[in-house]
Amino acid sequence: MSVATYSARVDARVKLDISRWLLRAYWLVARGIFPVGPAVALAEGPPPPEGPPASEPTAPASPPAPPPSAPGPPSPPAPSPAAAQSSPWAAAPPPVPPPSSPAPPPTGAQPSPTAPPSAPPTKRRGWTGGRVTSLVIGCVLGLIALGVLAAAGAATWATSSQRDSAGFLNSDTHRFTTPTYAITSGGIDLGTGTHWLTPADIFGKVRIRATATNPTAGVFIGVGPQAAVDNYLAGVGHEVVTNWANGDTETRLEPGSGRGPQSAPAGAAIWTAQASGQGTQTLSWRPESGQWEVVVMNQDGAGGVSVLADAGATIPDLAWLAVILWVIGGLLLAGAIALVVVPVVRASR
Repeated sequence: MSVATYSARVDARVKLDISRWLLRAYWLVARGIFPVGPAVALAEGPPPPEGPPASEPTAPASPPAPPPSAPGPPSPPAPSPAAAQSSPWAAAPPPVPPPSSPAPPPTGAQPSPTAPPSAPPTKRRGWTGGRVTSLVIGCVLGLIALGVLAAAGAATWATSSQRDSAGFLNSDTHRFTTPTYAITSGGIDLGTGTHWLTPADIFGKVRIRATATNPTAGVFIGVGPQAAVDNYLAGVGHEVVTNWANGDTETRLEPGSGRGPQSAPAGAAIWTAQASGQGTQTLSWRPESGQWEVVVMNQDGAGGVSVLADAGATIPDLAWLAVILWVIGGLLLAGAIALVVVPVVRASR
């Protein structure tokens, strides 16, 4: 008997799409993006699709949709179908690093890495040896400056308010009384020889005024060389007055032998300048180098002398002296202030 033969054709297709999705599922599970449950389910693979018999060709089934993923960085884009079909073991996309947590804010003990480093605190140097020396010199210089300025003020006051109409600077009026025969100034030393600065340049013209307290009595004023005056008054009691021009008069008694002068004072030829008479008498004299002495007596040379007297001088350079003293004192004071203020300010920083 004959057996009938039939021709048969077997079609086998590899589901490349399923293999590709299995690889992707394994990668997502390894990166910790999908939970284990769905990853295991995907690892077991989807059930084989049910379709018509193999004799009937059917269209490839669409791949199953991936399970929903937890919030996180976006998954890399899927490769194109052409690239997937050409190589089923295509390289997986590079892993995405997990987001880094922000750095904690800097604390007070930990400086901020972006802030500029703070400058180290400067140490005060305080009082050094140089600053102390400058302060001491400034104080001493300030005292000298105050003394010079005081002299300048006195010179300004004297030249502007103490001059009379004749241009003399006068001392206070003093009363001198003695039971002896004369009142003298003692020796006045004006130097010797010829110098570039003479007593006349310093004092100008000297004026001595005297008035007898007894209106009916005459008064005599004379100035002469000290040696000649001492010879005239040898053995004659008299009163020596010193510092009378400064207002602090001091007297010293020269008792003598008790006798009076041999002649009236106006008749003695020893005087460089003299004045005598009743009322106020004025003697003007331009001083020169040498030893001099001033004498006040009664006009007739009798004992018991009582007068009101003063002295004065023109002192021509006093105004210029005041200006020079003001300038010097001001410069010294400015230097003293600088020497005191600068170290004090620097030491306090």
